[in-house]
Amino acid sequence: MEGFTVRPMSVDDAALIGERSSACTSALLGFAKHSAEDVANYLRDPGFPPETDGWVVLDRRGEFAGSATAAVNSDGSRVNLEVLSEVPEVAGWLLDRGLERARQAGPGEVVVSVGVIQQDEFLAKIVADRGFTVGTSVHRMRITFDGPVERPPVPPGAVVRRGAFDDTTRRAAHAVLEEAFSSQPGADPRPYDEWAASRESRSTFDWSRLTTVELDGRSGTILHVDTSNPTPALRLYTSAGMHPDLTSTIWRRTVRTRG
Repeated sequence: MEGFTVRPMSVDDAALIGERSSACTSALLGFAKHSAEDVANYLRDPGFPPETDGWVVLDRRGEFAGSATAAVNSDGSRVNLEVLSEVPEVAGWLLDRGLERARQAGPGEVVVSVGVIQQDEFLAKIVADRGFTVGTSVHRMRITFDGPVERPPVPPGAVVRRGAFDDTTRRAAHAVLEEAFSSQPGADPRPYDEWAASRESRSTFDWSRLTTVELDGRSGTILHVDTSNPTPALRLYTSAGMHPDLTSTIWRRTVRTRG
């Protein structure tokens, strides 16, 4: 790209990327999708190396022109791209760089996904021009309470355990996650050690906020409180009074790797 320079990303870029992301998403949605701390938590994840899989693009004046990350899953079969730029040339280059990283992920084929806010026609066109097609959509759900909320009754025979302060409880919670999403297309549960480390790397996470429900001594349900967690289970959550405040389309493309 003539007139632009590219450098590796680092956790120190969180404030800069958060500021630019806030400006872009506020223009589309009327509010910011991510804060600088959200970005920092993402970049601190022990499973993501920003120095090799993240890029920051600067213009001739040294001003921010774009950024992107390519998060490779544990077995190299999936790569999730995040692209931020309002410059067509830069956004296209970052997508191409992410695709190139995906081709290095492992043997065989890799599924590459890009999340695009529903209102972002600019990025959607660039993604479509590079052979991506719509795979699914995700909805971030929200509910606002006017006053105190009554705690629901515990189902008969169930035991609620709030907090996961020992390895046994954490492993039980992780096992529930794996089983619950085992049949969902595109689900990609992380190995236990990687999952636990990623939780602890987040400034917004605490094990005291993880709740499990046991029935007949078996952990069968888990509630992980995460205010930024997107979910497509619309019927369940809308019936509880929630509504989507942000919808993103997930574009996918399968590429051959060079591994």
